Amino acid sequence: SFAANINAAEGAVDILSADNKRFRSSVIGLIYVDYALEQSVFIAEIHDCIGELHAPNQIIYPEAFVGVKADVSYIYTRAGFEQDIILRENLPSPLEFGFNPATTRLEVITEFIEAPVPIVSTRTIRGFEDEILNFGLMHIAYGKAFLIEGAVNSDRAQPVAKGWKQVAEGTFLIESLSYVAIRP
Repeated sequence: SFAANINAAEGAVDILSADNKRFRSSVIGLIYVDYALEQSVFIAEIHDCIGELHAPNQIIYPEAFVGVKADVSYIYTRAGFEQDIILRENLPSPLEFGFNPATTRLEVITEFIEAPVPIVSTRTIRGFEDEILNFGLMHIAYGKAFLIEGAVNSDRAQPVAKGWKQVAEGTFLIESLSYVAIRP
């Protein structure tokens, strides 16, 4: 199920998997991380936004962020579920925050209010660790970024690395890709 407002405290998305595992989550925002400087900055935070159903199986929360014009889209099928961030404008340059574009990554932060503990395996994507998350019948595997005008399987698709982080503040899925790869 999907909350009417993406900024719902109890989670915007509530999924019950076929093996009865519950996942409640909400996108929190977009950040830049300059890995050379070991610094980060929020460039966009989620705000109140009402979702729109696009039949048969897509929910879009238009202009869901403060700071960057971007939508959040969810597509669900019997075989899977995807969360997409659709950038509707160019992102600010990392230089505006004192970051080097060559060492900066854009990260999407999603908080999981409720989720089982995954079995994690890793691979390396262009020098960054990517975690494959196995929750039983549900997996979070490979991600990619691409131009809307281009085909999803385009040679220009960029791999998205992800990590599952459990800290005192909560549990987070962090999806990451190089700023240089998406600058155009």
